[in-house]
Amino acid sequence: MNSNNGDMSGIGPRGDLWARPLAGWDLSSRDLNGADLSHANLSGADLTGTDLSRALLFKACLQEATMRSTKLEGAEICGADLSSADLTKAMPSSGCVITAPRTGLARLHLVDLDNLHGSGDPDIRRINRVRTDYEELGIHPGDLLYGAYNHDPRSKNSEQTQRTFRIRSLWPGTVRLAHGKNGADHKLIDDANDYVSQGRIADRFADVVIASCDGDFELLVHRIRRVGLTVHLVIAFEQALSPDLERSVDGCIWHLHERRCLRHQTSGARYAIAA
Repeated sequence: MNSNNGDMSGIGPRGDLWARPLAGWDLSSRDLNGADLSHANLSGADLTGTDLSRALLFKACLQEATMRSTKLEGAEICGADLSSADLTKAMPSSGCVITAPRTGLARLHLVDLDNLHGSGDPDIRRINRVRTDYEELGIHPGDLLYGAYNHDPRSKNSEQTQRTFRIRSLWPGTVRLAHGKNGADHKLIDDANDYVSQGRIADRFADVVIASCDGDFELLVHRIRRVGLTVHLVIAFEQALSPDLERSVDGCIWHLHERRCLRHQTSGARYAIAA
């Protein structure tokens, strides 16, 4: 590691370090509480004992950084590259951003309604609850939402017709009818792949939410992350979450009905910060 102390003159605890080249710098024991380090290059930096509480580390590069006993409480780390970072005794971040206020930042929502409902034939109460609880995230002007759910076009069942009407009346955006095993997954994956293939997804959106536990979305997550976007999950049933999908996302994992982030919970955290 380099021992570059750099010129930090004039930079206070809430200083603007956005996109600064800080690779290999010795920033140990500094007070950077609330600093904006978004997109900064901190690879190989020494952050031992540094106070990064409430710091913005969105898409910062922290590869091989030494972060022993670093304070990260409240830091926003979604999209940060922490590969090979030494996080021994680091204080975990509670920086869930999936429900944070957004201004002018569009989000792509891919909502597997069968998965959130827990079946392909939910009752109206379940349909209403899923939509109400999703409002915690908010669907803002400029966001794009694709939803999909099971609907057998051959069926003349009146209850299915009522479900279809109710779902389409509740959800904004495009809600597609799907049929067959994992039909909803495939509809959503096709929609998102069209955006990725056309090279438009990173220009239009700040991040992507995939509302599903299904492992079928894993390859799509990798494609989206390769163009530089953070991917969050929204789940309704923690026990059904695919381990491969869980490992593939770099953003928040929001439990729809418990209204908490599994990745950024504090005491008794299920995840280490480097997960």
